[in-house]
Amino acid sequence: MRTGPWILPIGVMVGACAGSDGGATDRQPDDRSTVPVLDSATPRDCVDGELVGELPIMVAGTTVGSANDVAGACGGVRAEDAGYRFVAPFDAGFVFEATSDDFDVVLYAQDGCRGSGLGCVDLTSPGEGSATESLLVPMTAGQELVVQVDGFDHLPIGQPESGTFELTVREAPLTEQVCDDGIDDDLDMLLDCRDPDCASLPLCIEDCTDQLDNDFDGAVDCWDADCAGDAWCVDVCPRSDLTKVPGTLTDSTFGLPDQVTPPKECAESRASDFSLSFTAPEDGVYTFHTVGSDFDTVLLVFDTCGGTVLACNDDAQGLMRNSLVSVDLVADQTVILVVDGYDLSDGTFVLNVQ
Repeated sequence: MRTGPWILPIGVMVGACAGSDGGATDRQPDDRSTVPVLDSATPRDCVDGELVGELPIMVAGTTVGSANDVAGACGGVRAEDAGYRFVAPFDAGFVFEATSDDFDVVLYAQDGCRGSGLGCVDLTSPGEGSATESLLVPMTAGQELVVQVDGFDHLPIGQPESGTFELTVREAPLTEQVCDDGIDDDLDMLLDCRDPDCASLPLCIEDCTDQLDNDFDGAVDCWDADCAGDAWCVDVCPRSDLTKVPGTLTDSTFGLPDQVTPPKECAESRASDFSLSFTAPEDGVYTFHTVGSDFDTVLLVFDTCGGTVLACNDDAQGLMRNSLVSVDLVADQTVILVVDGYDLSDGTFVLNVQ
């Protein structure tokens, strides 16, 4: 698999549609393809067959034993290639797909054998099973191109790849057809909810409480501007209650806003935080810790929401990145516990009281 992608680049040629020996070639199409020989103005030195008939069109072929006529901007400089002419029957985008089980395909389209490159792609390798390269080319009715199935070069050393393939051409959908199938239907490099075509669908609108980036804009839940006015993302305090002693509560700070700033002498934090209320069932010293959490926690105790800090701890001695605080409370006294993260740390926390 090569790094990419290459989007609509300018094609490059080997010589002037040269043969593999660097000189001009008068190679005629061989009989390895099931498609007919061309009878058109397109030079035949890089064309082996024609894509004709009702869409979708599929041909099977091989590059083994053919010449190295041309090369694309993303590869195929030394490898054998097979070219097919296609004439657009109407204005549309057309998807060319080449699938192979046994070699690394380089797929590209050109405006004739000596014309400009219309796109080149080499993003997958067969590995275990077949691999498919897809190329989208917008065309107008009557426009002609040559699509080339080529092989990866393994430059600067190594044997160029060749093998059998299936080549298909179909009309491209103008929009994303299904927004949750993991397929880029319209080949605009925007998958499912990442595609503006899907933006208005409920499944692609940010859910502010599920810890997922539903609209794929890189911002989760309350970090997403779409959730700025959501009730879960404003100053909610407390978000939950810790009711049993001893007791444990597991939740997450992921995707929540940063509502609390610890004292500087305790910890530096710009992370999301989660607030809980706790009411002492009787007089005593109560200890709270975050052992079991999956991130570097900071634990605070306030007398009220937004009130005075009664206790704060970042890394408790002997507890690695976990936090521990103890406070002396009287019966029925309520305090606010805040699980925060060091710096920008967030994740799933376990809050224990004893």
